[in-house]
Amino acid sequence: MDSDDLAPTRDLMALLEWETTALLRGDFATLAACLDLKEALVARLGRTGVKDARALADLKTAAQRNATLLLAAEKGLRAARRRLLDLLRAQRGETYDSAGRLADLGHNPPQFERKA
Repeated sequence: MDSDDLAPTRDLMALLEWETTALLRGDFATLAACLDLKEALVARLGRTGVKDARALADLKTAAQRNATLLLAAEKGLRAARRRLLDLLRAQRGETYDSAGRLADLGHNPPQFERKA
């Protein structure tokens, strides 16, 4: 098997490893950069095909690992967003009533009673 036949497979595996590192670090700028490269490499593999069954299995494993990491990152971002919204609501005086509905405490300034 010619080493040029394996180049797209090696390139995609290297990119998937780079993507894994970016996912673990939360480096979303790098993830965005990976997308175009990954699409181009997958298209190239689609034209040339993968000649080595072991390499194809390794690519599948790496892609599944990254998909799992991506879903976990998405879940974490959603949880962080919910928490930030809860903190913002609390700062604005919003809370939940006994039935679990959003309730506004309002912004009533404290009133002082003067005693002579």
